[in-house]
Amino acid sequence: MLFLKPFKIRSNTAVRETKTRKLIDHIMKTFEIPPDEDFIFKNKIVTELKLCLHNRQDVLCYLFDGVPYVFEHESRLFPTVFILSLLSVCNVPLVYTFESVMNRIYGGSDLMLPGVIKDGPFADSLSRLQKSAVCSVATISGSSPAFRRSKPLAVGICNLDVAEATASFAKGKLVLILHTAGDKLFELCPPHILPSFKLGDAAELKFGDSQIPVELSTVISDDLSSDHLDIEQLSQACGDASVASAEPTSDELLMTCFVYALSLLKPTDLPLTVNVFYAKYMKTECPDGSKLDIKKTSYKKVGVFLEKMAEDGLIELERVGEGIVRLTAFHNDHPTYVSSILPEGFHVTSLAFWLSILTAF
Repeated sequence: MLFLKPFKIRSNTAVRETKTRKLIDHIMKTFEIPPDEDFIFKNKIVTELKLCLHNRQDVLCYLFDGVPYVFEHESRLFPTVFILSLLSVCNVPLVYTFESVMNRIYGGSDLMLPGVIKDGPFADSLSRLQKSAVCSVATISGSSPAFRRSKPLAVGICNLDVAEATASFAKGKLVLILHTAGDKLFELCPPHILPSFKLGDAAELKFGDSQIPVELSTVISDDLSSDHLDIEQLSQACGDASVASAEPTSDELLMTCFVYALSLLKPTDLPLTVNVFYAKYMKTECPDGSKLDIKKTSYKKVGVFLEKMAEDGLIELERVGEGIVRLTAFHNDHPTYVSSILPEGFHVTSLAFWLSILTAF
């Protein structure tokens, strides 16, 4: 996710009228917005922000009357949840998930296929997906025959094509999330304007009972009975729009930091003493608000944990003296590492990722 962590604003520039017209034309053409919906741009002051993200990536963001409408990342234009909430028609496909899954997305997780609603009438939403295309994510709540659909609450890039997404027992990441309602970009919206977007509203969807599989109604009902964040709280999140994700256990946090630390290592960094590896790489890569303490884990000592990882084949250790152990190699083809490795610059904060690592053993 691009905006999970705070970013720096390198410049804040008012956009001239000529460039504004070109920008609006570009937005409408890119997202196939009908001409009669250009009112969302009219008589608004446009500002260009140059952002430097936590991973040193540069992103351009365009604000209309202080509200982020679009951002440009790697020469591609992406909509925000604000502009999507205003549009009745556009070419950005919408993928549906459960509210509890959306809470994990707020915390930094990508949207995994098992968390996508693709049964019954919701299967049509997947037919528009194209690999590498822009898409958005909304939630479904309620019960058959009356379901409720939220407004788009996340924006990302589709990671699979239609055939892969609809295949039986398919797994993997369907949407690589870039922006959500509640991230740092979302917080740029002036608090007094935020309620006008009504991001907490949900539209009613009515289907015949024959269209809704029993399994889907059961899953959604179970999801609603679980502990989840009420989407309407978003409309009240003016000063602090951050959404907290579930807290990991100490062992889960340890494994998360370990795998992410391995992804940071270069061949020239090895061999590396295990105490330096733990202090310099593992402890410094904790998710926001977390603190890694080996004594609170079931392993109690770094050496015990790393020896277990060596037994499982993830790493190789070498004893070079009394009490001195070095990490000499790690195997990036190991199934646990391959299934858990993150894109460059991604900071781990999702419970789904922690659990995926632990269940791989």
